[in-house]
Amino acid sequence: MIQLRLNKQAIFFLTLAFITFCTGLFLLKSGLFNQNNLMISAITIDLTITTSFFIFLFLRKQKVNPLAIGFIFIVLILTARIVIPNNQQFTLQLIIDYVAPLVELTLISIIIFKIVKARKHFLSLESGDFQRKLEVALFEIFKNRLAAKLASSELSMFYYVVFKWKKNEGYSYHKNSGIITIIITLLIVAIAEISIVHIILIKYAPVAAWVLFWISLYSIIQIIALGKAVYLRRVYHDKSQLFLHYGWLMSADIQLSNIESVYSTRIKDIAPSIDFAFMGLFKDIEEKGMLLRTRESVKVSKLFKKAESKAIFIPLDSPDQLIEELSESLRK
Repeated sequence: MIQLRLNKQAIFFLTLAFITFCTGLFLLKSGLFNQNNLMISAITIDLTITTSFFIFLFLRKQKVNPLAIGFIFIVLILTARIVIPNNQQFTLQLIIDYVAPLVELTLISIIIFKIVKARKHFLSLESGDFQRKLEVALFEIFKNRLAAKLASSELSMFYYVVFKWKKNEGYSYHKNSGIITIIITLLIVAIAEISIVHIILIKYAPVAAWVLFWISLYSIIQIIALGKAVYLRRVYHDKSQLFLHYGWLMSADIQLSNIESVYSTRIKDIAPSIDFAFMGLFKDIEEKGMLLRTRESVKVSKLFKKAESKAIFIPLDSPDQLIEELSESLRK
């Protein structure tokens, strides 16, 4: 979620942008300067360049990435296209022909620079798997945790589909639950559905058929990626941290010094008074695993949200072995 920090400077720049844009619209709609080319040019510049400049200064005071000004500039140009009469768009056309490409080139250069910087940061990271390091590196571009999380999840999805074939070292959580079988079943159903629906719709609504086809194809890619990630991306720990994963959908990093207790259990055996975060898809089939309790709240990162809890349940195929290793580390 974007949180705005509306200090005095931010409010000042936002107010200037609003006044500039509204004044330009008012003067344009009043018709007072329809025959004055110089004033029409000034109004056009205010509606596009000046307003964009004030919004850019406003964004610099926020957690919003200033690169968003590119999208805002395009919206302002499209708005100007609509509100300015066709026979008075000479200045707007100059902005589109000369200023817009310059803004576009600048933004592309900044993005390329940030990508190169993020790549160097990614390669410099020694700990963590691909998705964790990618999220850290993308934060260098977006400067926003949610944006970095969503982008890393999407890129990781294609990474697991195309590039990832080797299992990570660690503890699996797919053998006893049958989650892979369920994912394969969902995949078969999705493939059958996309074929049948497309064949039926293509005769009557070709556009709808192709829209549903691409949406369904994307869903199939997500299912394949999830299945491979559940199989390949495992739970592991080093000397100081425990890294919990569930495919590319969920993750949690826990300091070993923060662990209060850990034991093997089933979900149905957990006391009702314990409020825990569930790191899995289906409680009914992934009921056996490990319950971990911490001294301080831990953030569990999910695809579209984060949860905080002092207790986490994660399904595991061999929880006792991991518990023994953790207990040994805690005793040191």
